[in-house]
Amino acid sequence: MPRNKISDDIEGVVKYLLTKKYSYSVIKKELSEMNLNVSRSTISRIANKIGKQRQLDLLNNQKPKFNRRRHVATPTIVRRITSYISKENPPTVRLMAARCNISIGAVFKIIRDVIHAKCRKKRPVHRLYLAVIENRRTRGWRMYHRLCNERYKNYVTTDEAWFYLDASQDIRDIYYVRSNELPDEVKKIQQNDLHPVAIMV
Repeated sequence: MPRNKISDDIEGVVKYLLTKKYSYSVIKKELSEMNLNVSRSTISRIANKIGKQRQLDLLNNQKPKFNRRRHVATPTIVRRITSYISKENPPTVRLMAARCNISIGAVFKIIRDVIHAKCRKKRPVHRLYLAVIENRRTRGWRMYHRLCNERYKNYVTTDEAWFYLDASQDIRDIYYVRSNELPDEVKKIQQNDLHPVAIMV
């Protein structure tokens, strides 16, 4: 036989007496004085919220839990990444992600969507020493006369004749430019070797 369900009024009285820290025996005695016959097991079930309806009420009264992703684009992280990309030789995206304890994709999104910066590569060039600059200044005019009037087609220049082995394997450094800034001239990375290893082609 199914158990007799007590009314909500009686259950409310039991909950009120439980808030006063009464024992089960005292609550049973108080209810008997009200001509209410409630067993100690029923009082225990009410106190421990045992029962389908009580469990359902307990779930409905709980605050909903939201599993939100951690917001990584905090002002502190944005300031750190901004300081990194503002350097002359900025670190790699992997290194910035490791220093800020965030993912590489998060660093890309912060640079692109929050800071609004673009990554560009520096152009590798050779370092010009004072002696080389002086030789170019004195020899430039004679070379101009020799190559003018389309006579340059009969010559093979040094840039065309030499293929630099180390220059072909060089990894270019990068720098960042913000979209709201005026485009500046392309930054360059200088090589200290005056005559790098080369072959004739």
